[in-house]
Amino acid sequence: MKYNLTEEDLFLFILYPSGVLTFDKNKTLKIVDRGGTRLELYSASIETANTNTSTVVATLLDSGNFVVQEVNSIHGSKNRVLWQSFDHPIDTLYPGMKLGVNHRNGHILSLTSWSSQSNPEPGPFTLEWDYKTQELQIKRRGVVYWTSGASTSKRFKQLMSRYNISIVSNETEASFTYHPLNQTSTEWVLSLAGQLDNGGEFVIARTENCYGYNTDGGCQRWAEKPTCRHVGDIFELKRGYFKPTISNKTYPIDPNTSLSLSDCKDSCWKNCECLGFNVLDEDDQSGCQYYTRKNSEFLEDSTGDTTFNILKTKSPRHNDIKTRIFIGTSITAATLPLMVPCIACYVLRRRKFALSGKKETKIIEDELLDLMKSDRPTDANAHQNHGYMRPDLSVFSYASVMAATCNFSPENKLGQGGFGPVYKGKLVKGQEVAVKRLSKCSGQGTLEFKNELVLIYELQHKNLVKLFGFCIHGEETMLIYECQTKVWTTFYSIQQESRHLIGRSVLL
Repeated sequence: MKYNLTEEDLFLFILYPSGVLTFDKNKTLKIVDRGGTRLELYSASIETANTNTSTVVATLLDSGNFVVQEVNSIHGSKNRVLWQSFDHPIDTLYPGMKLGVNHRNGHILSLTSWSSQSNPEPGPFTLEWDYKTQELQIKRRGVVYWTSGASTSKRFKQLMSRYNISIVSNETEASFTYHPLNQTSTEWVLSLAGQLDNGGEFVIARTENCYGYNTDGGCQRWAEKPTCRHVGDIFELKRGYFKPTISNKTYPIDPNTSLSLSDCKDSCWKNCECLGFNVLDEDDQSGCQYYTRKNSEFLEDSTGDTTFNILKTKSPRHNDIKTRIFIGTSITAATLPLMVPCIACYVLRRRKFALSGKKETKIIEDELLDLMKSDRPTDANAHQNHGYMRPDLSVFSYASVMAATCNFSPENKLGQGGFGPVYKGKLVKGQEVAVKRLSKCSGQGTLEFKNELVLIYELQHKNLVKLFGFCIHGEETMLIYECQTKVWTTFYSIQQESRHLIGRSVLL
């Protein structure tokens, strides 16, 4: 059935609640009320090129699409569609109506919930088709609230079991349309609370339990759960009344008329003191009334006239805690007999290696003590014998070394090697020495120190710097050499230059 309206006639369609749709002789489609033009939907006075051969006709199709199109007045052919209601959906999607985007003009096709039951102004929720992810999305004030998932998801397949889905993606458009497989369910309606259903028969998107932290049922994560809320806490609609716990106490309100029921729910959810909420203006369904635990308690009354959105808490159950403790104890008891032998074996092996290491170190230390006999000279009085030094090493006390080097004064430092710095010193009898202070970080232990001492002793020669003796003080070890300042400074200069050249060659 079609109803054709031309500019030759003035047709009026009564709109709910207080306006009329008119298509006048000026080829203008508009909504007017008692105050005049409320909304101009379309004006064809400029776009129609030749008024002598064409006319503008508005047609209400069987699908519910209200189309304004240009028709040739001579042979009645249709030239083009100038405007159609399916391109401007509000809260209802009909079969054949598109969701998506028109790439030619950038026009977005989406549903928008009403602000209230009696106010068709845009509310907080929208239903959109995201052509990039190929899924339906419900957004609350621009934030993704719920998704259908892609065509391979379980939720999308449930839609395909009830509807014939058509997805178009090309240069001119990216769109989603549907047609029911049976005639029992037709239009989709986006409710004030963001729920999508087909008029009550089948719920397509159940969004009442989307709280921002959970992802079940298509809900999307957009905020962290407040610390005072538990998994499973929800708001339920209950009849009853709030009883003030403090005399002359008023309930918190937010009179902002742009706030909807979902805004009240979001604010109450984030407020740990909030027990429930309701809209402030029942007629307009705007503003928020809050009830907190500080000043009230809710008393349920199934015979009451007023309904409230009450927070139903789901605290961690005592039985669940007991179960977790029992499971943890059982696992520990089962694995303990296996773990004890392993731990004991590990400890015994560590003790064996530790004792072996201590024994070896003790032997080396005893050998060093042999070198530190009391009858050995305590000063550097070496005698030459055919170019070789006699087999005696002097044992220097730590106090004598400190005195000789002026407590290792920086002014006496001859240079720095890989195993530690070398200091110039003078003994009590006036003998100049060079003290090589082995670094604690060199990684050299007792065994290494002994090997170095023996090696240097065996290499004593008239053309080499002579080793006078050594000093051991706690963990610190020192070698005392003959002091030939020129030899030591030349050695460290060559060493520094070699490092510099090696660094440059690596860079090159």
